[in-house]
Amino acid sequence: MFHWRKKMDRLDVPTANIRRLHRSLSDIQVALPGLPSQQATAYLCLFAVKDGFGISIVFHLHASRLLAFYVPDREKITKQEAGRVLDEGIHFAESMGFIMGDLDIQLLGPEEQDSLWNSLPLKRGVAAAAVPGKRLQAAPPEKAPAVVPEQAEVVEQTEVVELVEQAEVVEQAEVVEQAEEIGELEKDLEVRRAAVLRRRKPSPEEIEMRRKILLKNLGRFLASF
Repeated sequence: MFHWRKKMDRLDVPTANIRRLHRSLSDIQVALPGLPSQQATAYLCLFAVKDGFGISIVFHLHASRLLAFYVPDREKITKQEAGRVLDEGIHFAESMGFIMGDLDIQLLGPEEQDSLWNSLPLKRGVAAAAVPGKRLQAAPPEKAPAVVPEQAEVVEQTEVVELVEQAEVVEQAEVVEQAEEIGELEKDLEVRRAAVLRRRKPSPEEIEMRRKILLKNLGRFLASF
């Protein structure tokens, strides 16, 4: 007979100690004591221990995220008993509706045996078993805050006002700059005009003196030819 060893959550056995390994060909619906009915995968493992062999029937309960280990009443069996107890384990699993298939791990090379054994949940266990009778539920996604049409219109109008104000500031700055340039030009023009007005007309004496100098210079120029 096999019984549920509830304190057992994994089968930490070296790959080299595995003698036989069976797995159900498909998942079926099972209902273990104290747990809801759910899909499960069945495993059967015969392994070597000190001075004998051990055997475990394991039901991987997917919804509860739990491994249920069933072991014989006498957990350590002899080499002579191993074949019989293995057949009893297969019969126990098939009595629950599973169809078991031999994975032939004993026929594989060491690397392939490691790869197969490590790929199964038996050795490492399953993470964070759920509370019996309850399914894990994902937290609902956070909802983005709803945008009220009136609020969207106010935001849009505010952005338009800000753009208009920025444009007006830039335009006013350009006008001021142009006005300053015009003022500088007007100042320069006034200075030039004042300089012209300060010039006085030459007197008749100065005109006569300049005429004599010009005639004298002209005579010199003509005499040089």
